[in-house]
Amino acid sequence: MTGLAGLSVGILVLVWSIGLSKGRSDPFLGIEIIWLGSISFAILEMLVGTIYLQRDGWIFLSDKVWGRAPQQRLGEQDPKLAKLITWGKRQLIPSWSFSDEKPSNGTLVDLNSRVMVKVLVTDIPNAMIILAIHGSGVTSMLVDRKEELHEFVRKVGMCNVPPYVLAQTVRSGTICVGIPSDKKK
Repeated sequence: MTGLAGLSVGILVLVWSIGLSKGRSDPFLGIEIIWLGSISFAILEMLVGTIYLQRDGWIFLSDKVWGRAPQQRLGEQDPKLAKLITWGKRQLIPSWSFSDEKPSNGTLVDLNSRVMVKVLVTDIPNAMIILAIHGSGVTSMLVDRKEELHEFVRKVGMCNVPPYVLAQTVRSGTICVGIPSDKKK
């Protein structure tokens, strides 16, 4: 956003300098250029001001793309996300056996409450299934869930999230987590 704001100020300065230089020979043309440039600046500032992140739900940020500290880059997008609360330093961290795939680091971020959870995943998760509720949080399985019915859900990671996620859950029906057989029916 600072790039677009800087661009709009730069264009405004350029248009004003053109308007002032033209205003010496033809004052009406100079005022017209300055007026149109100022209107364009105001419109561009309004457009820049409406660009924001929708702060709703959890998102996954890969460390390969966002780095180990995503709050810095998120803070550039939305200043309210510059300071995230890290969940998990003193919490139980679930362990699990990986498949043949190589795991990669990432971060789950709750955009609404600004909570950050570091995770180790084998692929990008798009759903979280609650497995256990305990005194220090909620152990969840991160899965790659397909939109089609009667498809197996693939486990891609595990995490421990704050207990308030129970209030955010969405009923989704029965989920089958497993490895599809090699035999086709």
